[in-house]
Order: sequence, then C-alpha cells, then structure tokens
Amino acid sequence: MREKYGKMDRNELSALLSRSPKAITNKAYKLGLKKRKRKKFDHLFALKGFPSGRASDTEALPNGNGSCGKVSTPSALKKSEASSPQEV
Repeated sequence: MREKYGKMDRNELSALLSRSPKAITNKAYKLGLKKRKRKKFDHLFALKGFPSGRASDTEALPNGNGSCGKVSTPSALKKSEASSPQEV
C-alpha cells in the first residue's frame, strides 16, 4: 500500500476514505502524487460508491464559478458589516 500512495499508511488511508471526495483529492495533491497515481484514488471513490470520482470545483463552491477564492457566507458578511465603522 505504501508503494501506491506514497507516505500514507493504512490508518491514514482508512481515515481519508471516510471523508469527502474533495478532501481525498486535496490530500492526493498535497502528497504530490502524479496524475496516474491520483487516478488510483478515483478507483477508491468507485469502491465507496461515489459515481464520478473526484468532486469538481463547481460542486464544492455554492456560487458555482469554479474559483478557489474565499466564499462569503451571510454570517461572515454580517460580521464584517458590524465590524466596519458606520458612515455618517
């Protein structure tokens, strides 16, 4: 298993498989796995029942623009408005 997934051991891999597809993909990039090795992660998705393998950026972000920027939530907007000084 170590040959396939680099520095991951069995416990890390099982913990990773209990997470979301996006988290698994991020871990693959963080480990610096080559593209053909990342394809093996897609096989693991299929074993878990995820239909298409990795989640796309448009699925991960609610605004659907595919950017990796900071997503503003309504609660975050309220906090920033409250912290900014009011104009008179």
